Amino acid sequence: MIYDNLEIVSESDNEVLSLSDVKNFLKVSGNKDDALISQLIRSAIKKAESFCSIAIINKTYSIVFPRIDCNKAISFPIYKVSKVTKVYVKNSNNCDQKELDSSNYCFDIDSQLLNIQNTMLYIDRIKVIFETTFNYSSSDFDDLKQALYMHINLLYKQRLASLDSKELDIDARIAGLYASLRSFKL
Repeated sequence: MIYDNLEIVSESDNEVLSLSDVKNFLKVSGNKDDALISQLIRSAIKKAESFCSIAIINKTYSIVFPRIDCNKAISFPIYKVSKVTKVYVKNSNNCDQKELDSSNYCFDIDSQLLNIQNTMLYIDRIKVIFETTFNYSSSDFDDLKQALYMHINLLYKQRLASLDSKELDIDARIAGLYASLRSFKL
């Protein structure tokens, strides 16, 4: 499904990895590197979300789809959408976007598809506000958490290596960490 714009409206705090757990994994004591490690945690989570097309941190998104055929279901570029909160439509015959009543659309959480129930055949533009929720009870969560720890470890070592004028080729290694998680369903 083609979309014009995907924006994060809001996101919750990191609930996946704590600073103290990551420091224990890295065997780092003291708080000299706390800011750096916190940044590495955020960076690793963003990379994992992007690579696996999932939301690890609970977020609210806004997405715009151009020219929608109302007879076809809309799929989202991110897995796992937990809730569609608002849908706005705009047709060529009016200038204002109009919020649809929730009775005019149906989101199926299992198939992750949104169906617009509208009398018009085409909508020129649709804006959807939706939420993603990560399922922390999933058995795949342990694999993801381990991959995040290893990713952060590689980034931390790269930072130390760059201080010693050495380089680590970690892009392929990071991709390898998340490759098995790319299609998992949480």
